Amino acid sequence: MRVCAAPAYLDAAGRPGTPAELERHRAILYGRAGRVLSWQFPQEAGPALTLTPPSRLRFGDLGAIRDAAVAGHGLAWLPCWLIRDDVAAGRLVLVLDEEPSTVFDCHALWPQTVPLAPRVRLALDTLAAELPDATSLRTLCPPVGKAQT
Repeated sequence: MRVCAAPAYLDAAGRPGTPAELERHRAILYGRAGRVLSWQFPQEAGPALTLTPPSRLRFGDLGAIRDAAVAGHGLAWLPCWLIRDDVAAGRLVLVLDEEPSTVFDCHALWPQTVPLAPRVRLALDTLAAELPDATSLRTLCPPVGKAQT
């Protein structure tokens, strides 16, 4: 997960240099069923710094958040796999470059008693092979600290 924004938004609002400066910016947040997902920034020592920046826009769909960020409506905290092409094309810019990114585990679960269909096995094998490259921004922004992008 990385914080990003459209170049037009950053030109108008400035670029935050620290997580504390997020309070002076507009954010596009993920919210569902009345709950808003806070942004997390891993720390060298202790628990992650958790913030909920001010926002006027909240969506329950990451694609809608990405679209709003590309349109210049504010900062967004999005997964690398979703913003990689936009960052490469210059539609989005990574901010808070000195902050380690947040990494979430991804799991696929199924009951052992149910035989795994060949098409499901193929989908899982494909995801396991492709997901590491799809989630990486290493060529655009090397990882900082102990966390990975």
